[in-house]
Amino acid sequence: MLTKKEIEKNRQFFNESDRHFAAALKALGDINRFRIFRMLIIHRRISIGTIAKVLRISLPLTSLHAKVLVNAMLLVKSRSGKKIFLSVDRRNPLVRALVPAFRLSI
Repeated sequence: MLTKKEIEKNRQFFNESDRHFAAALKALGDINRFRIFRMLIIHRRISIGTIAKVLRISLPLTSLHAKVLVNAMLLVKSRSGKKIFLSVDRRNPLVRALVPAFRLSI
């Protein structure tokens, strides 16, 4: 059993980054979002249309998956003309930690 002092000490480890970490893992829990993230680690920048073709899913569904991954701060969107491109958000420390693990599994 933990003492009250030990319990309080353990509570100090919890912070707002726990929510971001959990949201990112939840976002990657969908197989299509996982595959999008994995493709972008390899190819750095891909249009939403190309991702839809590779995964054989509709463009609106691909856009929805992109939105979830962007909101989880795993990806960033950029526009070039009419096309929207996705890339991995390398500013995010969680992404920087995940990239090497994903590369090992490829």
